[in-house]
Amino acid sequence: YQRRVHGANSGPNTNGSQFFILTRKAEWLNNRHVAFGHVTSGMDIITKIGSLPCESATGRPNVNVIITDCGMLHVEQCKKKKKKKKKTLV
Repeated sequence: YQRRVHGANSGPNTNGSQFFILTRKAEWLNNRHVAFGHVTSGMDIITKIGSLPCESATGRPNVNVIITDCGMLHVEQCKKKKKKKKKTLV
């Protein structure tokens, strides 16, 4: 469940959507949302954000979380990373 990127929308025929990364089990989401990716680095930062005190009713952090430099990973970089991670067994 951790490190997976999930997506949800506001319902049929809507354009409202949100993306989220789970930091703990959320069984109420089973069979409701789609996991379509995973975090490759920076999980330590996500864990820090996930541990912030939150409003009990909404689950929103009590402080603003501002991402100022998220970077951008290009397709070529993804392909190179995948090639480096593969190991062959002899």
